[in-house]
Amino acid sequence: MLPKESKDDSPWASKKAEELASLHGIVAEGPGSGKNGKWTLADVEKAMAKPTKAKILVSPNALNLANEKGLSLIGKKGSGKDGRILLKDVENWIDEDDDEEDLNISPRALQEAHEAGIKDDDLATIHGSGKDGRILLEDIKKHISDSEKSDDDED
Repeated sequence: MLPKESKDDSPWASKKAEELASLHGIVAEGPGSGKNGKWTLADVEKAMAKPTKAKILVSPNALNLANEKGLSLIGKKGSGKDGRILLKDVENWIDEDDDEEDLNISPRALQEAHEAGIKDDDLATIHGSGKDGRILLEDIKKHISDSEKSDDDED
């Protein structure tokens, strides 16, 4: 007969701490701040807040080109094996960035537009209120609210 696992064998101070840790793949390494070195909910939340380093699969030539052009590869997935970023991927992304630069749009406005699902073709129709017709964040917000109003009118 196997010995029954006692409560003291668990590194967790509570069931909630254990559940949260297992949900986020956190392993109790070292002593926690709870009684007898147990890991508390606060310890698990602290471990969750720590930044993690994600390894990016990228060919050396692609990395050199991206660095040269100031292109961030974070969050990008390439067309190579296991999502490896290849030189042709970086070249395509640079071409896309060049197209966006033709739009004369602020980076923050472009981010907001992409988050709202506004396509580059639609952005080309927006006349910006900034210098030389530059599209600003306010222009994007106005475009979104105008679109929502016209959607409401159709209902």
